[in-house]
Amino acid sequence: MLAKALEKDYEIELLGTAFGTGTNWGKGLWLPLESENLEIKQVPGDYFPGYFASMAKLISQITGDVVIACKPRLPSYGIALVNRLIKKTPIILDVDDDEIAQTLPGKKVKFHNFIRHPNGYWATRLMNVFRHSADATFCVSSYFQSRYGGVIVPHGREVNGLKPGMYKREDVVNDLGIDPSKKTIGFIGTPQAAKGVHKVLEAINKLNRKDVLFVIVGGDISEPYLSGLLAEYPNTLMVIGPQPLAKIAYYYAAIDIIVLPQENVSVSLGQMPAKLTDAMAMAKPIIASRIADIPHYIQDCGLLIEPGSVDELADAIQWLLNHPDEATSMGLKARKAFEEKMTTDVMLATMKKEINRCLSVSNYPNN
Repeated sequence: MLAKALEKDYEIELLGTAFGTGTNWGKGLWLPLESENLEIKQVPGDYFPGYFASMAKLISQITGDVVIACKPRLPSYGIALVNRLIKKTPIILDVDDDEIAQTLPGKKVKFHNFIRHPNGYWATRLMNVFRHSADATFCVSSYFQSRYGGVIVPHGREVNGLKPGMYKREDVVNDLGIDPSKKTIGFIGTPQAAKGVHKVLEAINKLNRKDVLFVIVGGDISEPYLSGLLAEYPNTLMVIGPQPLAKIAYYYAAIDIIVLPQENVSVSLGQMPAKLTDAMAMAKPIIASRIADIPHYIQDCGLLIEPGSVDELADAIQWLLNHPDEATSMGLKARKAFEEKMTTDVMLATMKKEINRCLSVSNYPNN
């Protein structure tokens, strides 16, 4: 997302570690990135102490005048800090998640993931010590801005990259095998308990409406959380696996209402779902939790609910289903708000100021 905005005015290089999981350990891109027209340099991941060699390989390939470290994690921010020591290259830290909360060890966490993994809990805690050491900071919400400082850069999309009318609903619904008479509630992204996905099914069950289908796009049915929901709600839930970003507009065409019912837990407090931007760009009526900066973007063009409230979620779904004209109008207002606040042009304008400031005060030898 950052690269797509910045490539309008800058030459971009994307570098990173391919960790992967299981049999894909040490290789493989995140699936949504595979369809993007971006050149990405990868170094195979490893546990410490082997990862020191990976760090050296990455640092040797960094040629930029400014390094943007995506997330305060050791394989990004840590490498950027070491690179600055060697090359004097300024760093901009980008924060869009509570990484410590994301890496809190569970009951069954393996020792080498807890201690030796570069993305593990202790490595991430170490990076938090240096959270104010960057030359500038991009934050996705005011919550993170209060902790890290810097400026707010929203999740943005190309103004014409996602827009309503790219696909016909009836065509997509037919392709996916969805009963065209059913109303579709959609969640597009990685379904997790912290994102309140189960509450949507509870709300639909409370309404006792047989004409409603909940569609999740981006789910892995081998995950216990999602497989459990499928077993409990076989006639209400449809799951479509992870998809490349280039196909997201296709699936949005089949969705009548988008839900983003974030829970009030530590991993969600400052989180701004990128799918909020996508849904607004696609002119979809949105129901979302009153959390982080979500109200700032959809106060006048969406329905806000208290995190965790099944009753409020059910009422919001019912209201939108019973008021289709108002739902359509709400989606059009969301599209307008997207164009004003959440495009890549908006991102670029903010980022350019910080990049230029970093370059003007840096000791980088090319300046």
